[in-house]
Amino acid sequence: MAKVKLSQELFISKIVPLAKLSEQKHKIPASVTIAQAILESAWGKSDLALRANNLFGIKGDYNGQSVRKQTMEWRNGKFIRVSARFRKYPSFRKSIEDHSEFLLKKRYGKAFETTNADNFAKKIHRAGYATDPGYSDKLIRVMNDYNLYQYNNKEGKIMPTKTGIILHWTAGRRDNINRIEKKDYHGAIVMKDGKAIYVKLNDYTENLGHCWQRNTNTIGIAVCGMLGAESKNWRDHGILPAQIKEMVRAVAEIAFLKKIDTSKIITHAEAAIEDNYWGDKWDLARLNPGKITPKLAIETGSKLRKSIRDIKLKLMDGKKKVRKVHYENRRKGELIK
Repeated sequence: MAKVKLSQELFISKIVPLAKLSEQKHKIPASVTIAQAILESAWGKSDLALRANNLFGIKGDYNGQSVRKQTMEWRNGKFIRVSARFRKYPSFRKSIEDHSEFLLKKRYGKAFETTNADNFAKKIHRAGYATDPGYSDKLIRVMNDYNLYQYNNKEGKIMPTKTGIILHWTAGRRDNINRIEKKDYHGAIVMKDGKAIYVKLNDYTENLGHCWQRNTNTIGIAVCGMLGAESKNWRDHGILPAQIKEMVRAVAEIAFLKKIDTSKIITHAEAAIEDNYWGDKWDLARLNPGKITPKLAIETGSKLRKSIRDIKLKLMDGKKKVRKVHYENRRKGELIK
């Protein structure tokens, strides 16, 4: 969580009631509106915000009022400087109201099919809201860094609770290993000094997702054979017995503490990668064509599914055992919170 400066707090306090009103009226997540205002107006300090109360960089004119300004746009694979007219508003309130009307255009219709703030940001981006290819990622980062999800309508389920656990296999892919290092999962089972250990990467009580922030209603746990290193032997990236044992221990404890139904502990192959849906198949072998053999993918998937059975058995053996392990870990300072 980023440290919030006083000037930033004041800006957020001005925008929050207007963003909440927009959500009540139009179902636009308040966190998205606030993040867009922060990102596009530089916390209300941009030239457009100061000269025209324009928080979102919307072009054209508003009731015949506009200002002309140089801006950067992404065209033909690069940013270029262009001159454009931007709408001038009498107040921030009018800017946010107009922004809401702008998003109600047909082209952004698919965004309103989701009740997840991160997915809403992605869908308006895909529909062409901004030319910056990293725009939605930046919005999600701002929402996470400043805990803007707290301002969303809880009744509208904009902030999904963690109802399940998804077990992943990084399969030795460099980008997946990078994602562990960038804390794109909630936790990971890694090898360190010849031992398998569970590493907590993110707080799963917050609205942080996994798999590029696409799944926010589940806890994502990754298993990696070698963290921070590549191996020419792809079998080194299978799952080691020690990792299976540690996964069973850690996930059983998490499921116990978070009161997660064991039927909702699944592998990534059984989960969709977007919009928090359950049950869609995702072929592990497809991740690395020509690199991961179908046999290795099947073997690894089988190990993951067996570990889930072991987790269920561990929990069925009696919650006392899991509770005992939990308190032992707490004494050791290894508590999973």
